[in-house]
Amino acid sequence: MKIRSHLHIFVIVLLFLATLSLTQAQEQAGTEGDTGSGATLADPWAARMERTAGFLAHYEALGKQRETFRKQKAIDEQRLEELRVRCGGSIRRANRDTKFPTIVQCLRNELALEREMLRRERRNNETLPGVSEETRTQALASADALLSALTTFIDGLDAGVFRTTKQIMEARDNLREQYRTPSWLSLRQLRAEHALSWTSHFLVSLRAIGQDPAISQEAAAEVARAADCFVGAEALLESVPTAGNSQDAETFMSQAETALESCSESARSLTSMATVQNTSSSAAQN
Repeated sequence: MKIRSHLHIFVIVLLFLATLSLTQAQEQAGTEGDTGSGATLADPWAARMERTAGFLAHYEALGKQRETFRKQKAIDEQRLEELRVRCGGSIRRANRDTKFPTIVQCLRNELALEREMLRRERRNNETLPGVSEETRTQALASADALLSALTTFIDGLDAGVFRTTKQIMEARDNLREQYRTPSWLSLRQLRAEHALSWTSHFLVSLRAIGQDPAISQEAAAEVARAADCFVGAEALLESVPTAGNSQDAETFMSQAETALESCSESARSLTSMATVQNTSSSAAQN
């Protein structure tokens, strides 16, 4: 399950339970730093507060753009899958004289569609909230390099530069090693920072909820459990930007997604408690 799939559940939880505004949470975070365990605890919370500043408002302001991109991406992925299936069949049916031209045309169409998809993703990442400008700049630069390489490859196919399937495969391998992998790694780092901002938002909100004197012991235990889960996911996400290679980055990201999937269980428990509490409160008032 991807990180994005958990966000709806978590936002519902926080809307149900949050009795303190983010401003109140920030004020409490400032006073708590003087009464807690010193710099060891203060530093992580300072970083979390910095990540949350303006994040949710920025995210909500981009709702229409995000939904448009999500829908188009699903369409493009379907188009790409259908193209690959058609090309696989065409290549299998081709004879000795038509096989190479078929491979060239299929690859050209696939690269052109991938370039179109990358351009859309690049535009979306220009405004992705919750990421540093340094990380954003690196991701956009890597995308630009890949776009340029894709265009060069397509132009070479159109101009008949490649004479054999082996030459095409070598060029495709070079494209992957020199451009795709760096772009993919930069994109993973961008997504990890975005997810970190969400994680920080949840942790800050959960701490505010846990400090509510009216919270029940059962709910406080669930809040603590959810917070511990997010802290674990946070550590994994923080490891992605420092990963030395794409394989390590993928491992950390996959583990973070698994951890956040586990966090959703606590989120569901909190949602149930909030529903019961709201129902009881309404009944008492009536």
